[in-house]
Amino acid sequence: MKKTILLIFFFAVQALVAQTPEAQFTQANEAYADANYKEATRVYNKLLQQDWQSSELHFNLANTYYKTGNIASSIYHYEMALLLSPGNKTYLNNLKFAEQKRVDEIEPIQKSKFDLQVENIINWFDLEQWSKIAIGFAILSLLCFGGFLFLKKAFFKRMFFTLFILFTLVCVLCYFLADKQAFLNKENTFGIIFAEESSVYSEPNSKASQLFMLHEGTKVKVEDEFRSYTKIRLGNDVTGWIESSQVKKLQLE
Repeated sequence: MKKTILLIFFFAVQALVAQTPEAQFTQANEAYADANYKEATRVYNKLLQQDWQSSELHFNLANTYYKTGNIASSIYHYEMALLLSPGNKTYLNNLKFAEQKRVDEIEPIQKSKFDLQVENIINWFDLEQWSKIAIGFAILSLLCFGGFLFLKKAFFKRMFFTLFILFTLVCVLCYFLADKQAFLNKENTFGIIFAEESSVYSEPNSKASQLFMLHEGTKVKVEDEFRSYTKIRLGNDVTGWIESSQVKKLQLE
């Protein structure tokens, strides 16, 4: 009887371990290595549905979609991987290959060198990391202020007060960078066209004049939403309205 209970317990534990995100990720990677792209796609998407986010997950899923010719989805997930790991050269390189298969040849929205440098600094860490760093320096600042209050020697009082000022300034700077990153993420919202062909209208309704057509995989800037339509902007500064169901936003949950 005891052996039976132990065996049941052992297999139950094994089943639970097998269902961990890490185990499922390994399972999907093995399916991809075996060219079983349908199974790999299923498991990768299952992980996303479980709110398991990582740049590697999006990158591998993008590769899977690229192999099966689903260009819009591959570009979308390469872009998502870059949101989680900005500037990753491997991700950028694969994204360029996927973009070559798009129908539309539209120049991306250009930014000045100064804006790019500022964004590079802001994106050294993600929003959560900046927040944790700010909290860490806030704690250090309070400890130094306590040292300044309770220590009696003039040398140590000056040293801890100087550190208090320094750590406070760093804390404020980190908070500012986190706030700026949150603002940029909200203002600079982009999306990928998923419909094979999409009509872009002058106004948010299908009776308005049609300006031009866009095709799957095209990256657009999302500027506004009204009812079932989304206002988009292209790199050549052209704007228009498209059905919201045809564009998928690039944003982290």
